[in-house]
Amino acid sequence: MREIFRYGFILFLICFFAASFLAKVYSIAKPRIEQRAKVEFQNTLKQLIPQGERFLPIKVDDAIVYYKVYTSSDKMVGIIFQTQAKGYSSTINTLVAMSPSFEIIKLKVIDQKETPGLGSRITDKEFVEQFSKKQIHQISKLHTITGATVSSRAVIMAVAEKAKRIEELLK
Repeated sequence: MREIFRYGFILFLICFFAASFLAKVYSIAKPRIEQRAKVEFQNTLKQLIPQGERFLPIKVDDAIVYYKVYTSSDKMVGIIFQTQAKGYSSTINTLVAMSPSFEIIKLKVIDQKETPGLGSRITDKEFVEQFSKKQIHQISKLHTITGATVSSRAVIMAVAEKAKRIEELLK
């Protein structure tokens, strides 16, 4: 009986020190991880509108709704917004670049965990490129992907709804 308590105490000490060590490592690494995520997000914004130099976040009720993109000479060259849509098996996050005349410039799927080979085809070049050079009222008429209808329709509808909302906010 005494050995059980001894082994239990030793196991407790090992777990306590391991958890303490992991907590310390996490507290040291957390700021670096957050900084790296911010830099990566800024790089993604820059990929969507390469001539953009300044990305001004526009907030409504303390939540960022979209970013106004300006050149170094303070000329507005676009708007970038993020959408989230419930796909077949996960939430699909996209970033969309739009011109000041409400024409889609580029769409990028930044996170998805859809079924490989089916729903994950929303990241394919053919699907993503059909958004380019479309006015926001044309987005809902885009083609879905056969075999991935739920996922592709979710992206199309999320982009269309958010683009219309931003148009209303800007007018």
